[in-house]
Amino acid sequence: MNLNIFSLFSSSWAYYRRLLPRLFPVLLSLFLIQFLIIVTEILTRIVRAPELLLALLILLITLSLLSWILSLFIFPLTILLSLSSLSNNQELRFRALLPRAFILLLPFALVITLSTIVILGAFTLLIIPGLIMAVWLSLVMVVLVIEDKRGFDALFRSISLVRGSTTRVFLILFSLTLFLAFLSFLFNLPASLFANWFLSLGVNLEGPLLTYIPQLLILVRVVEGATTLWITIGELLIFPFGLTFTFLLYQRLREAKGDNIPPSHTLLVKLSVVLGTLAALFFLLSQVLTKLPS
Repeated sequence: MNLNIFSLFSSSWAYYRRLLPRLFPVLLSLFLIQFLIIVTEILTRIVRAPELLLALLILLITLSLLSWILSLFIFPLTILLSLSSLSNNQELRFRALLPRAFILLLPFALVITLSTIVILGAFTLLIIPGLIMAVWLSLVMVVLVIEDKRGFDALFRSISLVRGSTTRVFLILFSLTLFLAFLSFLFNLPASLFANWFLSLGVNLEGPLLTYIPQLLILVRVVEGATTLWITIGELLIFPFGLTFTFLLYQRLREAKGDNIPPSHTLLVKLSVVLGTLAALFFLLSQVLTKLPS
């Protein structure tokens, strides 16, 4: 089984360079939406007319919802579909991949929800079962897109592929996480340094100076928005590499184990489903109770 981490990083970089141009439409869309969100947030702090303020708030909610759907669902689906076409030497354009991404939207959301509940349930059994389950379910998104396995079938398939190599896969994913965190730190460093320098000038949001010079408040919001936008660019560029790496890890595990291995219906999974569901319900109930008037 070729799970050499240096080979995986090298192959991921090669795929990533071919993948990035294909993602330009969705990357540009996410960037523009985030830019509009920042501009709208700044305008809500300037506008005083109630009707215009209400319209801006509705626009802000709409843009935020659209950004959430695109970044959490459409973006990763587009990446995985593009990687699948690249691995099969197909030249599919973004417009050809988008309908397929929308078809997989609900199954993708269901798989993400199920895996989150299962991992949460495993963590209620202490940290080691939680880490094991997180590693076992690290391939669910790829399994859904590539093998079209949905719901618990995607979860059990991911577990079947990873079991037997759990420690090795954990170390590989841990190394990937450290690498991506380091890249994120390097990319965000200029924005952080600039923001700290700007704040060191003594511009205080709560200071009395802003009472006399309201434009300073706008300037502060613009700097905050620019910093957020820079961080967003980093996230949009770094995330596809991590998913590319996971896709190639899946490919190598699948090549080694084949397609005929039986799914793993482990006791830990079943117990995690129950505990995770109870934990999620308890969290929701506690949130509702805290909102009730005393």
